[in-house]
Amino acid sequence: MQVLAGKVEALQNAVKYRSSFWPTLRRDISRNHREQPFYFYGAIFALFFGVCTLIQTVASVWSLKLALHPSPVTRTLQNTTSS
Repeated sequence: MQVLAGKVEALQNAVKYRSSFWPTLRRDISRNHREQPFYFYGAIFALFFGVCTLIQTVASVWSLKLALHPSPVTRTLQNTTSS
């Protein structure tokens, strides 16, 4: 009876470990990296360039806002330097 209880506990621990998110994600990523390296590195590059595009878009919108509606500090500095 003790042997059966030990096996049940081992199975429960294995199921608990396998059903958790991070170990499964790490296993899938390493498997994907081995089996399909071009897709793996392509996904990394796509993520990187997507983040760069978002940063560039935010910077562009911010500069347009400042060009169309300058802050009071900028207007004061422009008035003092042009006089």
